[in-house]
Amino acid sequence: MLGVGWRRSDTVLGARFDFTDGGVLNEYRGKGTLTVQGTPSPPTRAALEALPSPFWAGPDALTDTLKRLFPDWRLGREERPDEKDGMQAEP
Repeated sequence: MLGVGWRRSDTVLGARFDFTDGGVLNEYRGKGTLTVQGTPSPPTRAALEALPSPFWAGPDALTDTLKRLFPDWRLGREERPDEKDGMQAEP
């Protein structure tokens, strides 16, 4: 899906992926459960909901999968003025 970026941050419970179109994907460590939150565009929601849950391969494999699904993922690394520095960009 072109034109949609995202960035990953590690949380106490797993990993969080914030998408530039308003979607949020949470991966819960140890359970592999994925949840879609926020208000992603319909194509982004469809792509995220098509991912297997539980996603047993882990957050690093999920990161690689999302890079293939969203080739413009680096757009999410650009800092937006309304956000604090609490998130870490994917290297």
